[in-house]
Amino acid sequence: MTRVHHPRWLLALLVLVLIVLFPANSRAQVCTSDVQCQDASFCNGHETCDPRNRAADARGCLAAYSTACAVEEGFVCDEASRSCSGGPVDADHDGEASIGTGGLDCDDNDPQRAPGHPEICDADGVDEDCNTETPGHRDADGDGHDDVACVNYIER
Repeated sequence: MTRVHHPRWLLALLVLVLIVLFPANSRAQVCTSDVQCQDASFCNGHETCDPRNRAADARGCLAAYSTACAVEEGFVCDEASRSCSGGPVDADHDGEASIGTGGLDCDDNDPQRAPGHPEICDADGVDEDCNTETPGHRDADGDGHDDVACVNYIER
């Protein structure tokens, strides 16, 4: 009867191959917070940790769903300063940006004129609510009844 000898070097080679193919830490570390998912880029948005989401990568991270400066139209992202610039301007600080910069404020120099303000049918014809269709109320003749016609907008 012949004995089959298994050389030890063959066993060592097999162990080495298994270590290379299947290292002990072959599984990626799964994130536990958004901070672990952030990349070095500010402008590509805020990545989030959501390991249960099917769209997440092996670490459980999801790519940003919007860019950093996508809050409103007109913003420009500056990677060097990690900030956004430009966009709508609210010069009169009434909470509404001017029409010219993407907002709805018809007069960004007057905080009393902005969408949502009550319309007053005044002698000057000022459009307080930035809606030329709103008639407002005025009783120019003092009879206790609103005027039939009231112009609430004067081209300036």
